[in-house]
Amino acid sequence: MAINRRRLTDKQKICLYNLGSIFNYVALASLILHALVLVQQQRRADIAEYAFAFSFMAQYALSAPYKWDKLWMRVKTIITFTGFTIVVILYSIIYFFP
Repeated sequence: MAINRRRLTDKQKICLYNLGSIFNYVALASLILHALVLVQQQRRADIAEYAFAFSFMAQYALSAPYKWDKLWMRVKTIITFTGFTIVVILYSIIYFFP
């Protein structure tokens, strides 16, 4: 019994990818805002929050050479890496200078 699978068109794939990218940038912006709120309230980040941000920053730094073939992947990697770097720096400032 064959199952008919409906394949996505290229336009649908592009729309889904762009929607996922938007959610990724919204999540990154909320993480940066969270770090700014912690700085404003002079509260230290939990070790889990610091480890999360640092591990994602390291992931994007280590996987960057493999994503360098397309312009949009370079832009996405640079934006995401920069965002997580900002968060790690803010968390470090909170930790070392409460």
